[in-house]
Amino acid sequence: MKLGSPYSWVAALAKLTGSIDRLGRPVVRVEVSGGDGFLALVDTGFNGELIMAEPDARVLGFAVSTKIASATLAGGQVQRLFEGTGSIHWMGAVRRVELFVSPAVPARRMDDDPIAIIGTRLLTPHLLLIDFASRSVEIETQG
Repeated sequence: MKLGSPYSWVAALAKLTGSIDRLGRPVVRVEVSGGDGFLALVDTGFNGELIMAEPDARVLGFAVSTKIASATLAGGQVQRLFEGTGSIHWMGAVRRVELFVSPAVPARRMDDDPIAIIGTRLLTPHLLLIDFASRSVEIETQG
């Protein structure tokens, strides 16, 4: 295996692990470039990269615009949301992501509740393994 950049081996070995939360949802922790991390729900019914509420996006340092975009959610529901951008640590590298931002104020939640949703655009081309029996979630690169 020829290594192009000094960090290409990191991406080749990258794996993100998570768990099944108390409500039976697959969740993983995502680290923000230059900031704190957040818990995100893995949702294969959402076709974007990330979605979160505006207050959470701003606290995490994501840029939120007033431009409106459409996101397809589970069940084919199309929702109009604001666009946003930011950087996260993903599979061993810093990745610039586009996010959909909801203007709604987040509902009251517990400390271990996810504040974002990860969609299929961020999951592609990775392998997603959800094992409900062992309550584990893995997202890994394919080499």
